[in-house]
Amino acid sequence: MGLATSHREPLFSRVIGSNLRLILALVASLGLLFLDARQGLMAPVRAAVAHVIAPLQSALALPFVGLGDAFAFMTQHRELLRSQEALTRQLATSQAGQQTLATMVAENAQLRALAQLPLPPGRRALVVEVLAIPDDAFSRRLLVNMGADAGVQAGSPVIDANGLVGQVTRVDAARSEVTTILSRQLFIPLQGARSGVRLLGRGAGSDAAVEIPQMDAHGGLEVGDLLVTSGLDGVYPPGLPVARVRAIRPPRGNSPFASMVAQPVSGAGHAGPLMILVPVAAGGATP
Repeated sequence: MGLATSHREPLFSRVIGSNLRLILALVASLGLLFLDARQGLMAPVRAAVAHVIAPLQSALALPFVGLGDAFAFMTQHRELLRSQEALTRQLATSQAGQQTLATMVAENAQLRALAQLPLPPGRRALVVEVLAIPDDAFSRRLLVNMGADAGVQAGSPVIDANGLVGQVTRVDAARSEVTTILSRQLFIPLQGARSGVRLLGRGAGSDAAVEIPQMDAHGGLEVGDLLVTSGLDGVYPPGLPVARVRAIRPPRGNSPFASMVAQPVSGAGHAGPLMILVPVAAGGATP
C-alpha cells in the first residue's frame, strides 16, 4: 500500500503583496514626515545630500545660465542698436534742420542786401533764384528761374549784393541762362576805382578769377585795388564792383604790356539770390 503524499500550503505566506508594500511605504513616509516636523530628524540627511549633489546641480545649470546670459546680451545689443539708429536719425534730422535754417538766414540776409542796393538810372530789378549750375568748368554758366515772361532780356547784367555776377546770354519763356564773369567767353570793360585806368577783363575759365591779359605796366594799379565796370560798352552800368587785384605780372620778353589777375567780389558761380537789371523801356515802369 503506497504512502499518499499531499502538498500543503504554508499557514503564513512570506511574500508581501504590492498593495501592502505601498501602504507600508506610505505609513513609513508619514511617520518620517511627522518625526521630521516634530524633531527635525531629516535635516542632517538633507544637508548631507545637498552637499553631495551641489556640484552636480551647478554643472547641470551651467548651460542654462550661459544660454540665459547670451539671450540677455543679444536682447540688450538689439535694443542698443535700435537706440543708436533712432539717435542717428534724430541727429540727421536736427542737422538738416539747422542747415536749412542757416541757409534760409543767409538767403534772407542776401535778399535784404539786394533790396538795399541803389538801382542804376533806367533800370529795374528782378530778383531770381539759381536753379542749376551746369557741370562745365570753362563755360561758367548759371540757370535762373525767370525768363521772357517776367521781362528778362538777353544782355541784361546780373548782380548780387557784392557786385557783378555776369550777363544774361540766353532767355526762354520761364528760365534764363547767365554767363558769369568767370567765363573766358565774357569780356568786361573795367576801370580802376582808385586810379581810373581803363582795362578789358575776361574770366579765367577754370580758375575763380578775372584776368586782364594786357595792361599798361605803369597804369598805377596796385594789389588790392578795386576794379569796377566802366560802362563804355553800354551793357553794364558804370561803377558796378567786379574784382580786386590779386596779382600783377610784369611784362614778358619784349612785350610792353603787363598782365593781372583779380579776385571776383561777387559770388559768381555759387547758388543764391541774384538780381537782373532790366532796362525800364523794355520792362515797363519802375516798380
